[in-house]
Amino acid sequence: MKIILKVQSVFQRGESCKEPRVFIMWPAHAQKFKEIYATKSMRYRSHSHLFSWGHTGHGAKQLALAICIELYGVAQGMEVYEAFCLKYIAPLPDGDFTKEMIVEL
Repeated sequence: MKIILKVQSVFQRGESCKEPRVFIMWPAHAQKFKEIYATKSMRYRSHSHLFSWGHTGHGAKQLALAICIELYGVAQGMEVYEAFCLKYIAPLPDGDFTKEMIVEL
């Protein structure tokens, strides 16, 4: 399945980075990004209240879980999110980006 992941950091003057905004687009939402939130995925497993990427820590696992729940539903998403984190979230670059990925799990 092809997905497009878009990350935007949110900065306020004089403050450190606030929670990044994360959007995904996949065939079910073709031509339209859907914003995803940590709070929804935290109902099922709570690693972190903030998303992060580029590693396999708590925020990266929460991002992987949130994406997998959107793509696969809760039951299957819970089964595959840690592998998804290792394969797709850990290698992501720092900063803002838009990345097209072919997801195979």
